[in-house]
Amino acid sequence: MNRIGNILGIVGLFGLVIGMFLLLIQPEINAVPIVVLSASALFIIAYVIINFKDVKGFFSARSTRYGTNMVITILVMIGIIAIINYIVVRHPYKIDLNQDKIYTLSDQTLKVLKNIKSEIRAYAFYPPDAPETEKLRDLFENYKYYNSLFTYEFIDPVKNPEKVNAFGITSTGPRIVLKSADKETKVKDTNEEGLTNGLIAITKAEKKKVYFITGHGEWDIDSKEETGYALTAESIKKEGIEVGKLNVGIEQIPQDASALIIAGPKKMYLPEEVKAISNYLTERMGRLIVMLEPEIKTGLEGMLLEYGVNLGNDFIVDPMSRAFGMGASIPLVAQYGDHEITKGFDSATFFPTARSVTPVKTTPPGMSVKTIASTTPSSWAETDFESIKRGEVSFNEGSDTKGPISIAVAISKKHASASEGSPDIRIVVFGDSEFANNKFRPYSGNGDLFNNAVNWVSQREDLISIRPKKRAASRVFLTQKEANIVKYVTMIGIPLIFFAGAVVLTVNRRKK
Repeated sequence: MNRIGNILGIVGLFGLVIGMFLLLIQPEINAVPIVVLSASALFIIAYVIINFKDVKGFFSARSTRYGTNMVITILVMIGIIAIINYIVVRHPYKIDLNQDKIYTLSDQTLKVLKNIKSEIRAYAFYPPDAPETEKLRDLFENYKYYNSLFTYEFIDPVKNPEKVNAFGITSTGPRIVLKSADKETKVKDTNEEGLTNGLIAITKAEKKKVYFITGHGEWDIDSKEETGYALTAESIKKEGIEVGKLNVGIEQIPQDASALIIAGPKKMYLPEEVKAISNYLTERMGRLIVMLEPEIKTGLEGMLLEYGVNLGNDFIVDPMSRAFGMGASIPLVAQYGDHEITKGFDSATFFPTARSVTPVKTTPPGMSVKTIASTTPSSWAETDFESIKRGEVSFNEGSDTKGPISIAVAISKKHASASEGSPDIRIVVFGDSEFANNKFRPYSGNGDLFNNAVNWVSQREDLISIRPKKRAASRVFLTQKEANIVKYVTMIGIPLIFFAGAVVLTVNRRKK
């Protein structure tokens, strides 16, 4: 009987360890650990009944007192571990060790999440076995980690046709819906950029609209050619800003114009057109982004000079750009001024065929004129255009200006009679327009710099940031068989090894 009792006792203790382990690692309590623990308790009770005399003698022995102290110590340690585990669960901290940082949210996303003040719920219409489901769950959890007001729910479209109809979901359209108390928007892209842009759309109360001026050879926002601006226009739209075209020669500037953008004109503006833009700035506290190419006279020079900006009649050259696979005519920018547009900005930008744009020496009263981007010290502003055409440029002391060269300037001006907190005139001038076209926009920080300028002139400073980048995620995929092996080794194999080791040690000690 003692032998049977001993076997029952060993099985009971082993089952107790396994049951507790299963109870701790399972996200939800189910019948398996409960059954294991109940059976183990019965085996231990049977052991005590069968070996009652031995158990009684064991607890009256001196060694038991020492053993009791050890048990108490172990229980205290388990309690400490449990408390630590509770704190970690309630206040988790994540470290992204993935090479491509697929679990690290962008600066823009973190800013958007920080500004969420009321609950937003995401509804994802995907079946459990859809390839998008697991990826989205990871993304949703990451958003929820940074702001608990963001919640989510997966809805199986096959099992819930009534919800599919209620949200207007189709097989070819967006399948993610973001809903707040009074707003709703759909998200097409199942990535961080798409979800964050959806949050921007649903959290921004005031609609903004920018107009690209046309009629003077400016870049076309509808063109998908390399020189077009389709990518830039689409990026602005994704961030919740409407985009339109405007010919100031034949149309009045609309009342809903949050900002005007002049992107690379090749012909002169008529005096009446310049006056219309100037009146928009002064009378309506307007906002303007100007991007001009070298050697091209536009008629805007005098107006910009009044706002403290000097356009150089030069061409910036930077031999250092060759180290990045660029030509010397595409200067590298890695120095940024102390301004909201470039706050925390650490990405390099490239400006093909650029001219200098510098603040005047004496700033007009009530105006702030700051350089926001400068080329490297190895660059210079070349004034001999004939040598450029021959491809024989070299720095000439006296006629050329040594770098760093100011290539972008931001201006702000309060109206003379404006009160505190009232809007101000805002202008950003770039000495290049090609940096934001379809070809060069994806290069390093080019797109971010332009979008930051748009958000600043549109008074959306909270969205000035580094945007999500496309990442090639590296993941480990296991077959069902491999997953089962990992599961049973960690849940049963490892505890069994430790328990067997303890039994062997106990037996050896008794033999001695």
